Amino acid sequence: MPKVEPYSIDQQDRIAGYAYHCPGCGLDHRLPLIQWGFNGDLNKPTFDKLIQSRFSRYGREEQCVSFIRRGKIYFSPQCSHGMAGKIVAMEEINETEGTNDA
Repeated sequence: MPKVEPYSIDQQDRIAGYAYHCPGCGLDHRLPLIQWGFNGDLNKPTFDKLIQSRFSRYGREEQCVSFIRRGKIYFSPQCSHGMAGKIVAMEEINETEGTNDA
């Protein structure tokens, strides 16, 4: 099953970005193709740039910093969640559920 899914279609009916669920921060991250290059493999995706997400949870600022190579998420030690510094396989997309914005 796929690890990423299209989240947006542009005006020419092309996929404009992909989304995946992050097991570190528990949010769905959306990656617009205009900013991230993608290898086109939905099962073992690779994106060409660092992914940084900053968000507020329980009144404090948190961050998730990672990159994706061959279907694995490499979490930076800078992450504020429990997966900081770890490498984990991406979760499969549940095709019956929609993607929530982070």
